Amino acid sequence: MPVLHEDILTLLSRAEEGDSRRDSIGNFESQHCERRWESPLYYPIINDELARRNPDWVESIRWPHGKTFAACLTHDVDTVQLNSRRELARTIALRMRNSDGLNKKLKHLLSITALRRRPKKMDIFSPWIEVEKRFGFHSSF
Repeated sequence: MPVLHEDILTLLSRAEEGDSRRDSIGNFESQHCERRWESPLYYPIINDELARRNPDWVESIRWPHGKTFAACLTHDVDTVQLNSRRELARTIALRMRNSDGLNKKLKHLLSITALRRRPKKMDIFSPWIEVEKRFGFHSSF
């Protein structure tokens, strides 16, 4: 396998997401991604580069049990616990900060009463892991 070039490492590390350009809730938006403007954002250019450097690369891939295809299941996890007071407070503050008009801000402020309730802690990972076991796949979070 060839040594990865610095450009490939930059793409894989998503280094440009460290840039200060953010949307109203602090997320990096794809419109700021260099690849959006120079090439199709969702085209796997790293695969092309690896194949160019090592033409036998694709044929050398071996998936378990002789399969010819694999999928990578990933999940963007925004919270690891449902009904968390901390998460609810963060959400209320975020919505208030980004709301237009006094009525909307007041509505979000009044939702703070939900913080008085004792939160029911729920593990969001265990049910998913059970599905993985039942159907024989693995994913990452």
